[in-house]
Amino acid sequence: MWATCMAYLILDTNVNMEHDANKERKRAVDILEEAVKRKSSFYQTYYALGEYYFKNKLFDKASEVFHTAYIISKEKKYLYCEATSLLKASKLDEGVKILESLCVDPLIDEELYFTVTLTLGHTLALMGNIEKASEIADILIDEKYEDFDDADRILTDFMFTLGRFEYVINYYDINEYAEGISWRSEYFYSLKMLGKDAEALLKFESIVKSYEEEIELAEKEISFGGDDDYFESVDERDEDIVEIKEELRAIKKSYDDIFKDNIKPVKEPFFDIVYECYYIGCHLH
Repeated sequence: MWATCMAYLILDTNVNMEHDANKERKRAVDILEEAVKRKSSFYQTYYALGEYYFKNKLFDKASEVFHTAYIISKEKKYLYCEATSLLKASKLDEGVKILESLCVDPLIDEELYFTVTLTLGHTLALMGNIEKASEIADILIDEKYEDFDDADRILTDFMFTLGRFEYVINYYDINEYAEGISWRSEYFYSLKMLGKDAEALLKFESIVKSYEEEIELAEKEISFGGDDDYFESVDERDEDIVEIKEELRAIKKSYDDIFKDNIKPVKEPFFDIVYECYYIGCHLH
């Protein structure tokens, strides 16, 4: 218990990490590994170590301790963490086997079921099992998961992998101001695959115009630091202009890659674990 809670304080609250963060992180991992050697009876110990391993791309080790966390707790979320660790370790068959077992579990909660099913579908699509992946996609489309974080966006990534380009276009037309610019490549490519080159060009020109107008407005800003001012300083303004120009450059490149060089965007699936507090006896969780 002491080792697990101390590791939480070090790794998740950054206690005593001002001077030598790497040393403190190593200390936290050492005491967790020692607790595992002593066969800790707390599932939180194994989850904590698994989370660290996963974040640091030690996926084989992560899968082993997540499995132990599941054996002790019987919580299906740790079995899912084991599966995603196996997928990240390129052990797709093993990961899929676990995901399939979770999909037919009648006791699994709704949000975890969505995450498991989506992960399974995307993995099967990448493995070339399009028929089964499509069946899963149809199930997910019929359900309502708006309350889950990023559910619609992650589902749209899955649909892109499946080649359901109308779905992708519809999602991004509705969510025109989705954060980030990586989605633009999926959007433009989907338009191209459906023969909507003219529509893509109009959309591209509109996006470029909005960015150029934003740059122009920022360059005209000459007042700084006041309550009504957009920027605190000249340096902040100049940094913002650089960022906007870099985003614009990336958008132009994504458009050219698709329509001039015929490059298909690579969409990596979102394989992640469940994150939670592992402080034993935490009064907040």
